[in-house]
Amino acid sequence: MNRIVAALLVAAAVTCCAHAFCYDAQVAKDQAFDDSFVCQDDFPYPADLIASDLQNADLETRYFLDTATSCFNETGYFTNSKQVPGEYAYQCVCPTPRKRVDRVYVNNEVCFVVHPEKQDIQYAKCGGHCSFDYGTQIATAQRGYYCVHQGFTSRQFLVWCPSTPVGTRRVARAAPRPASYKAYGRFQRLTKVLPTLCSCRGYFCENHVATFKLTINSERTLLTM
Repeated sequence: MNRIVAALLVAAAVTCCAHAFCYDAQVAKDQAFDDSFVCQDDFPYPADLIASDLQNADLETRYFLDTATSCFNETGYFTNSKQVPGEYAYQCVCPTPRKRVDRVYVNNEVCFVVHPEKQDIQYAKCGGHCSFDYGTQIATAQRGYYCVHQGFTSRQFLVWCPSTPVGTRRVARAAPRPASYKAYGRFQRLTKVLPTLCSCRGYFCENHVATFKLTINSERTLLTM
């Protein structure tokens, strides 16, 4: 009898391991975000050139920049943690590290976000497991619970591309332009959909749950024989 029960337990363990990562592909998809449009190189920011071109820019470009820098400000909408001494504290199970965009690729050319500190184009970088420490000093990760990108927001922003002559529009190139591309001399408007926060999501294997329940029921039947 004990051998039968042991065999069922082994079968349950094998089934569990076989299905433990059934959601891996979906997790990878949910944690992925294509930020290849962001230039990671530390090129010097041409502040003087941009400021000079802004003085000669058309009214529409300057109005757009003023609107973008004054009407959209997402900084401070949420915090990863907070503590009120003697009262309460909280901490996100998925903290949101964020990256500010100040250089981008437009048609394989490095362009610069105009006034990056004012336009404040940021996106979340999510990954790993959710951390359930519940106020303890040691963070614990729970299998099946992952930090994924959420809060996708469409942002339109102004960039400056050095190779485009002032007051002229770009000549068509071999590389196709994205639908979000519009030409305004050296100043270009780009639209990107960016994740703004990380949230915790639980993933479960339905086959694993069903098989495990069946195994437990079989064990109970054998033990009562």
